Amino acid sequence: MLGSFFATMLAHSASATEMPLVLRYSTAGIWAQTPLGASARLGVAIPYKNGMSWVAGGEFGTKGSKQFFGVRSDFTPSGYGWGTFELARWQTRKSPLLAEAYTTYYGAEVQVAFFRAGLMLPEGGLNHPKVTLGIGISY
Repeated sequence: MLGSFFATMLAHSASATEMPLVLRYSTAGIWAQTPLGASARLGVAIPYKNGMSWVAGGEFGTKGSKQFFGVRSDFTPSGYGWGTFELARWQTRKSPLLAEAYTTYYGAEVQVAFFRAGLMLPEGGLNHPKVTLGIGISY
């Protein structure tokens, strides 16, 4: 359902001179990733340059949650390629994917189109750093 919403909004934006307001001022998506499992994200986007926005919000998954702040950018002239760089805080629950249970991590994550990767450092340094990997869609 969310995928069809994004497809409709992108098709509309291709025929319009500007991006629809719902995409310009928000960030939303669905992901399958480590350590959160299946997750959904929702947040706000504040445009500051052509094709670039500040983004902030939360992501809620089956294995934990994440709060993020970063920059989103369109990287093609057509505006159909995009990526983000985010600073994030992850909180895991029972049985997270490739991470320690009930641990808070801080780190950075990069998204390019439908792929995402990042590095998480545990709070207090008691555990080893972990890598995040994901596939999904968000804007």
